[in-house]
Amino acid sequence: RLAQSTFDGRLLNMTLCHDKCEEDCKTYVTPVGQCFSSGSLFPNDPSWSDGWDVFDEMIQSSTLHRTIFHTQNNTCGGEDPTDSFEIPLGVC
Repeated sequence: RLAQSTFDGRLLNMTLCHDKCEEDCKTYVTPVGQCFSSGSLFPNDPSWSDGWDVFDEMIQSSTLHRTIFHTQNNTCGGEDPTDSFEIPLGVC
């Protein structure tokens, strides 16, 4: 569960918690507007599935659009994205 996230124009600071936005939390800082390999940034972290490439972009001042690609080399390549979804910022 997403506990809180903030965006400073370049980096996303996201806190994920196991339950109730307060327990068993981890904080991640990821780039926005450039592809990154979640497996390289967070090796062996189950929160990031299989370490796929991720591309985050702001679509509103309070919403992040995250796209997942079936590559693991910072290219966000391939035919089509594997998944995409929107993340509201600043909320639990």
